[in-house]
Amino acid sequence: MKKMMKYAVLAALLLTPAVGTAGVNADLQALQAANTALQGLAQTWPQLQSQAQAYGALANYASQSGKGPIVRVPGLEFEEQCHNVHWDNEIDQLVTGGLNIAGDAEAESYALEILSVQWDEDATNLMEAEVSKQAPSDATQLQSALAESEQSGKALSALLNGLGSQISAAMGPNSGFTPLPIQNWQAGMGSYPNLTAVQWIPGPSDGAPIGWAGNLSPAQGLARLVDVCPTGSANIPEISDAPILSGIQQAVTDEPSMSTALQSVEGGSTWSLPTATPLFSSPYATRVNLVAALGSDLPQVANYLAPVTPDVAQFASIANQVTQQMASGG
Repeated sequence: MKKMMKYAVLAALLLTPAVGTAGVNADLQALQAANTALQGLAQTWPQLQSQAQAYGALANYASQSGKGPIVRVPGLEFEEQCHNVHWDNEIDQLVTGGLNIAGDAEAESYALEILSVQWDEDATNLMEAEVSKQAPSDATQLQSALAESEQSGKALSALLNGLGSQISAAMGPNSGFTPLPIQNWQAGMGSYPNLTAVQWIPGPSDGAPIGWAGNLSPAQGLARLVDVCPTGSANIPEISDAPILSGIQQAVTDEPSMSTALQSVEGGSTWSLPTATPLFSSPYATRVNLVAALGSDLPQVANYLAPVTPDVAQFASIANQVTQQMASGG
């Protein structure tokens, strides 16, 4: 770490030999690379928080068991219990997306911690390289900005430290979260649904639902199948994890040992349904229960992220300002 060297910059101003342009350019490129990665992660952090919170709306889905609206058949004295076909083709996407949110949040917390420290060191290195050609007033201004970044970075690191392992433990087998109705699964990095932009696409009334007259059961012979339920599909846009992957790649470049911490999530989310036997519920019901479990748990992941969000934004803002200032020559 070279953070303590910031405070000796002015004292070294007259003693530091001139540094070649190539060295200054290399230091500037390193600073800009770390800053670019920081800015990308800072934008995706609140987005992850928002989508994790949005999963809470799905928490009661299992109790619905795929049920849709109840439709009264015109001119007849019975009702149709419609099946909620909107979700049928989207459940796998929702499960994988929920696991990806947890994996992305875990990986991003590690990456931000590395990048915030790396940017600070890169800024110090560049200032040392430029100190011989900077006017004292410029050096004083930059030193003040770097001191502010160090204070902000310490606050951020204190929050990020342990957050990745906290999310990992929360999604692990010994957590207090809702047990997932499957045993073979792993949260990992990947894209995830944008639940705030879901669009339901209605279809014609050809759902062939089960209907019955009054309170009589279909087994009594009075049930009728009437196509009155709305069919349709769901359009759930995906949010790419590309900015997160880019930031993580930069963090691993800066700190290769970080790859060890990411081993559990770098392979992407995986899950599989149990083998179909009479002891298990139907695969469809299992997927529905999976979505409901994630709907119960992901808001807690959002609660982990929320206290860190202002510090991420503050440090990213300072880093961007100082980077631009140094790139323009102070």
